[in-house]
Amino acid sequence: MMIALWSVISPAYSLPDLGDPSANVLSKNQEQLLGQHFMATIRKSVPLINDPLVNETVERIGKRLVSHSDARNKKFHFFVIGSDTINAVSGFNANVGVNAGTIMMAKNESELASVLAHEISHVSQRHLARMMIHQKSQSLATLTGMVAAIALGAVVGGDMAAGGMMAATSASMENAIAFSREFEFEADRIGVQLLSKAGYDPQGMVDFMKRMDRANMSKHDKLFDFLRTHPLTQERMVEAEYRVKKIKDNKLIRNTQSFDLLQTRVRVMVLRSRDGLAYYRAEMDKSNQKGDAWSKTVAKYGYALAEILSQHYPKAIKLMSELNQQYPHHRWFGVGLGETYLSAKQYARALAIFKELNELYPDDIAIVKYYAECLIFANKPKLAATLLASHHVGELKDIQLLDLYAQAQGKSGQRAKAYQIRAKLLLLLGDKRRARLQYQQALRMPEITPRERLEINEQLKKFKASMH
Repeated sequence: MMIALWSVISPAYSLPDLGDPSANVLSKNQEQLLGQHFMATIRKSVPLINDPLVNETVERIGKRLVSHSDARNKKFHFFVIGSDTINAVSGFNANVGVNAGTIMMAKNESELASVLAHEISHVSQRHLARMMIHQKSQSLATLTGMVAAIALGAVVGGDMAAGGMMAATSASMENAIAFSREFEFEADRIGVQLLSKAGYDPQGMVDFMKRMDRANMSKHDKLFDFLRTHPLTQERMVEAEYRVKKIKDNKLIRNTQSFDLLQTRVRVMVLRSRDGLAYYRAEMDKSNQKGDAWSKTVAKYGYALAEILSQHYPKAIKLMSELNQQYPHHRWFGVGLGETYLSAKQYARALAIFKELNELYPDDIAIVKYYAECLIFANKPKLAATLLASHHVGELKDIQLLDLYAQAQGKSGQRAKAYQIRAKLLLLLGDKRRARLQYQQALRMPEITPRERLEINEQLKKFKASMH
């Protein structure tokens, strides 16, 4: 699904003047501004899952697909929305989100990849810009009312979207929906190609479509938004199946162990502690009766995660320790044991685990995040700051890393640096006002260097100029 950002921005964020809405090309700067506001709206409107392993895994799948697309030179950002409804969204500046419910519904990695491939194709084919061109004859009020409804449906839910739908005229809606259906077919066609080129079995797209169709017939209550924003017709399914049958390759990926663990982790986060315990207790019983070794492992991992959320730390430690011993080279279980000790405030043991993982996987950003967080909790902020600086965190646009870096610098007594990093973080969030305040605070710190003072004053001049 696509979101046109200008339609859902909260009053706290003012959009830049893009000039003539019929312009058929957005400048790079305009698209970046729209993308920034898009993500600011997402963060303001919905809960995001900020788990390093979850985000890194979705990002890995997404970037594998992107590397084979026409948009491979764009810097994509993938995120997970903490909603159990089934949906996905693509916005300006290559921001692509997927709901937790979609990850939970997928049966394997190729199915999740098919959803991401579809959204990536909306970006690579510039469907949002093309929609703007197509809608140039519509009034701005009608256009924003219509697209706001689509956007709210994606990130909030059906009831709020309904009011927006009624605000738009039926003629405009029919016109836009017919045009967007054309985009859906195109995104399917390009998506099938992407899956195959990236080494994924494109049958995953057909299987996911068919499951959505069956769920629709059974009135699945989590599916309404997906089918409204991704019209699923028999013609779409037939065409996708036809294209997939033409691809002959028996070595394409259907599933990975990482996907099974990703799905488990997401499900526990959505179900929370009590429901998660009940669900994975039943899964353990089921797998013990007729499951294979890996299904037993996945169920045990889910139960251990639910025990962490329930603060049953001794039991969680026992389960995670058994998994870590059974799979000593599997980082998911090492991270699981480390975060269990961290949650239980057994910092020395948690540090030992994350230190070892960091030595084994020095370039793994998810592990860097866990290790830095553990160092901060263990009152070792200088070590955390050194670790993060070695990965050039200040130059990255990763909100979690910047937040950890700001905490580490602040607790190390480097307040000027902490304020500057926090300002960069707030700029990424689209909050210039608070970013300016952070820079002004940094200027008041006695330890600020002449170079830092110069750079901050230049940034403040840019803020002032942008207000005129």
